[in-house]
Amino acid sequence: MGTIPNLTGRARLHVLVVLILILLLIPIAVMAAGGPFADDDSSMFEEDIEWLAAHGITLGCNPPTNDMFCPADNVTRGQMAAFLHRFADDQANVAYMVAQDSTTAIAGVDLYETVLELTGLPAGTYQVMAKGEFQNTEVFTEGFPRCKLMAGTEFDTTSPNVVAGEIVPWTMTALTYLAEDNSTVHLDCRDHGELVSLSYTRLTAVGVNDIVIQYPSTP
Repeated sequence: MGTIPNLTGRARLHVLVVLILILLLIPIAVMAAGGPFADDDSSMFEEDIEWLAAHGITLGCNPPTNDMFCPADNVTRGQMAAFLHRFADDQANVAYMVAQDSTTAIAGVDLYETVLELTGLPAGTYQVMAKGEFQNTEVFTEGFPRCKLMAGTEFDTTSPNVVAGEIVPWTMTALTYLAEDNSTVHLDCRDHGELVSLSYTRLTAVGVNDIVIQYPSTP
């Protein structure tokens, strides 16, 4: 049977430091492998519990440490209210809108000019919609307006023929991701004959951050 060698003071210190590090790292590794809570690893609902934690809907059952979920405990009416409130906050969509009811002439130029813009949008994913009416007040002449909704890297266009005396409703939409805060989406138009005007124009951006936009990779 072998004997345990005598360790010098410096060697004993090194062994002690290694043992302390091992004892400190083991709980950290277990916690990282099991998610934010230490008591849900054997639960059939572990994936659901971790989803709740990732979205801020549950904070834990043992404040202020909050490293336990207590998956077998009953839920009180107060706790249910907190869960529902946090879930509603997580799912909330914010809408921004700018409106212009008065008639706006469309410039008769070859280049587009901005007729309405929505500014100050925070970074995020948005469903953007522009709508309004084209009006041609001429008696005999047909108008050929063209408008473009510009929303980040996405856009939509409309270019109807508007006969004399006609009112034509129109709508454009774009789903886009705005990468920076204080972004702007805008409506640009042109009309070669300067015959058509816009009215009841709306520009709306609804936050839909639960939607992830993925573009197909090019071969």
